[in-house]
Amino acid sequence: MPDTDSAGLKPWQWWFVFIAASVSLSWFFEAFKSFTLMSSLRSGLQLIGCALLLATSFLVLVYDAYVKEKIKGTLARTFAPFEWWYNRRQS
Repeated sequence: MPDTDSAGLKPWQWWFVFIAASVSLSWFFEAFKSFTLMSSLRSGLQLIGCALLLATSFLVLVYDAYVKEKIKGTLARTFAPFEWWYNRRQS
């Protein structure tokens, strides 16, 4: 079993995903404002794209925290999708 330093994302990867999550949150708010002021196909697609980027980046950060807690042995409870992904990466 790997140690917590080698588990999950490397520091530069973590910062890249964190910055992507921060920027996508800003874009999401901007797209939401644009969509609510004047609904159009373009603003709707922009809102959906920002929401997908935001959800993906948050899930990556949460999964990284999950893996690090699992390796340390301090995981309170398991989460089936993350367990499946973790086991798949290990094999």
